[in-house]
Order: sequence, then C-alpha cells, then structure tokens
Amino acid sequence: MYEIADTSCPMKDWKEYADLTVYMALNELLSGKKREAFELYKHLLSLWDGKGFRDKAFRGVYQTYKCALFAYLYRALNEPREGRNIYIVCQKWEMVEL
Repeated sequence: MYEIADTSCPMKDWKEYADLTVYMALNELLSGKKREAFELYKHLLSLWDGKGFRDKAFRGVYQTYKCALFAYLYRALNEPREGRNIYIVCQKWEMVEL
C-alpha cells in the first residue's frame, strides 16, 4: 500500500511545528545529510520555552509526545552537547505516570 502526496497545497510553515521539524530532521539523517539534520535540530531547540515545545499547534497545553520525538532525534544525532538540558527535562516527562 502506498500513500500519494497531495502536492496541490504544499505546507510552507512546517518548520513552525516541532513534530514536523523532527520528522524532516530524521529524513535528512537517513538520507546521509547530517549537517542539514543538525540545523533542523538547532531550530527545534528554539521552539523550547523551558517547559515544552511551544510551536504553532500550542494551545496552552504541552504535547509530551513532542518530547519523545525530541529524545529520539537527540539520540539519533549521537547526543549533541546542545540540547542536553532539554533531553533531561524530557526524560522526566517520560517517567511521569498519567
């Protein structure tokens, strides 16, 4: 089964969403473009407000799955020094029982 993209309305503001930024960074990484993936990772860091990722979808409630996506990308990039503090906070969120 294949998905066919609807190219008639491209999403030009995808970088304003933390999850989409992670997906693109992972795509770049899988394509062997580590520098481009790291640039997207640095952009992702700019969406962090100290409590969570405040992106275009933010409506007063943080979406913890974005922390999980961040942690996955952080590990995929071999745990860069930049963002270590965010990774630590996200790990705490992952351990909270709902």
